[in-house]
Amino acid sequence: MGRHGFGSFFAPFLHQNEPRPLPGPTARPPAPWSFPRPARGSAPGPHAAPRTEAQGRQAPDREDIQSMNDTSSPFSLAGQTILITGAAGGIGAATARLCAAQGATLILADLLEPGEIAARIGPAADGAVCHRLDISQRAAVEALAAGAGPVDALIDMAAICPFDDWMAEGWDESLERVLAVNIRGPINLTRAFLPGMAARRRGRIVLCGSVAGWMGGVASGPHYAFSKGGLHAFTRWLARRGAPDGVLVNAIAPGPVETPMTAGQGYRPGQFPLGRLAAPEEIAAAAAFLVSPGAGYVSGAVLDVNGAVHYR
Repeated sequence: MGRHGFGSFFAPFLHQNEPRPLPGPTARPPAPWSFPRPARGSAPGPHAAPRTEAQGRQAPDREDIQSMNDTSSPFSLAGQTILITGAAGGIGAATARLCAAQGATLILADLLEPGEIAARIGPAADGAVCHRLDISQRAAVEALAAGAGPVDALIDMAAICPFDDWMAEGWDESLERVLAVNIRGPINLTRAFLPGMAARRRGRIVLCGSVAGWMGGVASGPHYAFSKGGLHAFTRWLARRGAPDGVLVNAIAPGPVETPMTAGQGYRPGQFPLGRLAAPEEIAAAAAFLVSPGAGYVSGAVLDVNGAVHYR
């Protein structure tokens, strides 16, 4: 690229997509990363049903698509209330820390007791509300939704990946538990929180898939692989349902990550193109982006974060 490098090459293109001023002395264009605000005169509730196509949809005007916290930063999470499930796990805890650092108010849920959840996350949990929650239990999830108040974003990082023998007697119990957590859990969460987001005309949902859902995984069993493949399909189904009401639904498909889940399971850094497993913070960064104002036109995506392990 010559002695000036890539910066000089891309310089002419850097400002082409900036919003142009509107006519009039006081006109201000909406930020391209804006969230839609609730429709005027609406009275949303946490379990209001999403609108159907037969009811029609009203396109937001310029005021409705201003940033919900009037920030000019596309990556700030200030003013957002974010629910993170699986918050005590490696990726979930990293996500909680990063979202807190970006200014979010956190609701944290995991199978552990609230005090242990907070202890695992550290100072980032100060001011957060922690709940013990089994996401496979619909009644428990709906009880949390009923008492949580408006939630702007849901990040579901709860999942299990047993490393067991699918030919062994008793494996069906493992299969049922994987499906309960990895499939029914996200369904329970989205059934509980999507209606309130749709009624308020804004919301973000991020689910956690896996490279195993694309190519069968590196060391995981069949129950985990097809649960994550199913989650990818569910993400796209749900994105179509949420988009007309301003709710953006996406997933992340990580490669192997250095967490307690993968520890001792035979993953060797040298078998991966980058020579290492991913750090939890690298997956957390993708989740934080997808709930940020900067991802305001991203929906139905399954974002691969696998270090060139797999292409599709």
